[in-house]
Amino acid sequence: MRFQLLAFALFAACSGQDSTNRAGSSSDRELHVVSVYEGFDQVGADYSACQYECRRAPAVGPADCLKSCVHPASVPRRDIQAVIPIELDRPGRAVTLVLGAYDPIEWRVSKTRSTRIEQIILIGHRADKSSAFVNEALRGDVVRQRMVQAPYDREGRDFRHIAEALPLGFGFDRIDSFQGSYEAPLYGFAVTGPQPNIAELDPDYLANIQKAMREDDPLIIQGVIGGQTGSFRMNGEVVDNSQLVRKNTRDFAANQPRGYEWTPEGVRVFNTETNQVIQSLGKPSDIFNVGHFSALVLDEKRSRLLVAFQAGAAASDILALDLETGNWSSFSSTDRTRPNSLFYDATNDRFLVSGTKFSMRAFIGQIAPNGSYDDLYEIGYQEFPGLSDLFDPGNEGMPNMYIIGLDGYRVAIASDGNDIFDRQKGMGPLKRIYSVDLRSGDAELMYYQ
Repeated sequence: MRFQLLAFALFAACSGQDSTNRAGSSSDRELHVVSVYEGFDQVGADYSACQYECRRAPAVGPADCLKSCVHPASVPRRDIQAVIPIELDRPGRAVTLVLGAYDPIEWRVSKTRSTRIEQIILIGHRADKSSAFVNEALRGDVVRQRMVQAPYDREGRDFRHIAEALPLGFGFDRIDSFQGSYEAPLYGFAVTGPQPNIAELDPDYLANIQKAMREDDPLIIQGVIGGQTGSFRMNGEVVDNSQLVRKNTRDFAANQPRGYEWTPEGVRVFNTETNQVIQSLGKPSDIFNVGHFSALVLDEKRSRLLVAFQAGAAASDILALDLETGNWSSFSSTDRTRPNSLFYDATNDRFLVSGTKFSMRAFIGQIAPNGSYDDLYEIGYQEFPGLSDLFDPGNEGMPNMYIIGLDGYRVAIASDGNDIFDRQKGMGPLKRIYSVDLRSGDAELMYYQ
């Protein structure tokens, strides 16, 4: 994110734009974005140009003209340069036009006479191979930045970077319009006005979605928030600055200074007052054939640790480690899911488990003391407001979802934006915190960063 902000600030500086006056955009200046992954067809430049001319001014009927275009049997992807037309009609406006794509694109902008183009910026992987024409004249002063990703949808980490970095870099309040698609439509795009009702175009759109917390809300969570470690209220307000917090890799005894933590060497027992290692309990033996560590929880009532493992698309394994004998045994499984956290619900004497499924849905389940597992809810990533800002839904798995607090029927679930394939196995700084109703499965955004 910092790189993108810097990149756009440099764009503005090079183009003579004032990127420091951000109190509000001039009423006649507009910022419009058009972005795709690839052209409307994976073909060569000649075929693409032929289709463009047929749509623009066909010598015969459009259908017959398009049929006359010769489609090559095979074109290497590196040679693709589709032509994408854009109709720009913003009379009396000075338009900054951002054009993005993964493929090299020949952008053909047709603007009305009273529309002024202030600047054209090409972004995306092959921006260095792309070009822009305005009313058939090659635009030579375009700015290219191939390291800035080109999103083709209004969700995902790349789009969020664009929505925040562009206005900041060029002195706008927000992006005025965004049009995107995986494959460019056959007849291109038309930029005819702002899109004021699309909330995601606002740099801080979550401010209007975040739920206000009750003053007497008793739910307390633990983790790292805003650079601080400790206990917090659901909105990120600090309750206690203790460095000793429970997370998916670590849990503590209630009435003695003893903690249990997963390390690369296995489970270690340590004194929570001195942080000195008391005992090393190691890993389960190879006979269990478990995958990678996911989470642990202390079952103090039965003097054992429950430790979850998962490998690839296989079913998860939850083992029990007897703290008196040091023996491991099979305990439960959440089937073919990715468990991220285990949490003891003392009121109901059960273990809540959260994580993600390969269907891009989060799950909350419960494990009885005898190991019996039941799903409680599956919740799609779209039902967690702002969660898709943290990853690329088209190419990446859903980020880890950790249970970090419980009060009656409300459970606090948070994400650090990492997924199960990240090397960091411990819960990182929290970027989204949700309150999930265990009666309905509804999720509300309580904190975001």
